[in-house]
Amino acid sequence: MDLVQAPVPEVRDGQILVKLEAGCLCGSDMPFFLHDARHPALEVIPPPFEPLLSLHELVGRVAVSKCAEFREGDR
Repeated sequence: MDLVQAPVPEVRDGQILVKLEAGCLCGSDMPFFLHDARHPALEVIPPPFEPLLSLHELVGRVAVSKCAEFREGDR
């Protein structure tokens, strides 16, 4: 597992960009990263694995908003 820098995507109309403040791996992610064949994702993603972002336990604030539902600074 590696921590890498990724380019910031362009925010288009109807989208938001969230600046992450915290994130963690869920226990259900560990079998995937350990290549445990019992993980359901391994049934649809055959090896070799492309770089993946699995964090689904996230906290952040809206950094850029181009939609009506969210404003900059919203959590």
